[in-house]
Amino acid sequence: MTDRNDTETRNSSRRKFLELTGLTLTGLGASASATVAGATADSEDVGPTTARTTVIKRFSPDGEHFELEKRAVSPHFDERFGGPVLTYDPEPVPREAIPEEYTDPDRPFTVQYEDDLVVGTLEDQLVVERREGGGDAGGTQTQSQSQIRTQTQSYDGPQYVYESASGAEGQDIYERTAPINVAWGASVGMDASQLRSYMENRGWQDHWTMPGSGSRYILSDGQARAQDDHIYEEIYYTRQWHIRVYDVTVDSSVESLQVVGNVHRDPLDHNHVGDEPWYFDDAREETTGAWESWGRSSEYVFTGGTMWETHDGNLGVIHS
Repeated sequence: MTDRNDTETRNSSRRKFLELTGLTLTGLGASASATVAGATADSEDVGPTTARTTVIKRFSPDGEHFELEKRAVSPHFDERFGGPVLTYDPEPVPREAIPEEYTDPDRPFTVQYEDDLVVGTLEDQLVVERREGGGDAGGTQTQSQSQIRTQTQSYDGPQYVYESASGAEGQDIYERTAPINVAWGASVGMDASQLRSYMENRGWQDHWTMPGSGSRYILSDGQARAQDDHIYEEIYYTRQWHIRVYDVTVDSSVESLQVVGNVHRDPLDHNHVGDEPWYFDDAREETTGAWESWGRSSEYVFTGGTMWETHDGNLGVIHS
């Protein structure tokens, strides 16, 4: 996700599109290495790497959907991960999310653009989550984060969601893609699957069901865990509110939390081709507002994670 105002890197640039063509992935991979000049990275030896990257997406028609193959190329990856290319898990993309010019008639196509990615191994990403108070409880905090936590309500759970990739030598790499911005307290008394059923019974339904959204991961108890469920509310075809929900046991100053999630607004093409904002705050308000209309309460807990222009760093906690 690239709707970012990254306070860590002080770089607010958005995606810069380079090409939209029908070239082969192999040919693009060779040329991309030469186009990513001046990649930057965190100065510390530990923690995630922030690098200017060429992202290459190859879409191929495959029956009822398109298959997405994604690569990210940066010279700095060679230093940190033993090779310049990250390879992401293939994902099916709904036909409805593909621009009509590529479906009438069907044909493969490639999107290539530059983006600033925050990537690292599980251990790299845990450094930041522990420092900011999330991930594993009891992590060391920076002075500024400690000051924030004494002045506001506290939260000790996962901070971000991540997309999975692999680097050279078979390393598992995780790209930071979105904040944790909504949660349900233990007083609600529902796990992730029960939340989905409850909300679906009150009108939250998706327009398309096959294929579903790809997996994103949280860091919990020192491990990467995929979402336990997806919850959707259709706005217009594939434009929708989308919540990835994760069963957890997390302390906060509001109450113990049973489920955390990321909620955002999917564009029609899910930003597979375009670059629209994800409207994290609006999506959080849509979710908490719905639960308030069903007789529940909600309040904010500040968690940080304000590297996205449409996220103010607050977690919306829903409780009875």
